[in-house]
Amino acid sequence: MRNKENNSYIKFEELLKENKMNIPEVAKILNIPIMSLYDWKNGKSRPKLEKLLKIAKLFNVDVSEFTE
Repeated sequence: MRNKENNSYIKFEELLKENKMNIPEVAKILNIPIMSLYDWKNGKSRPKLEKLLKIAKLFNVDVSEFTE
């Protein structure tokens, strides 16, 4: 079960589903290490703002979707 701190990942997961994408695809498109995204998924870390901005741009959403 995910905790409150991982709400930003839950939003990312929703965007993946809505856009029929997966973590390896996003990592490749944005040139982000795949393990960074898996660590985010597993609650081990959170992407830096620079990476969150790239993700937000890819999905055409405001970065605040990941920072609230």
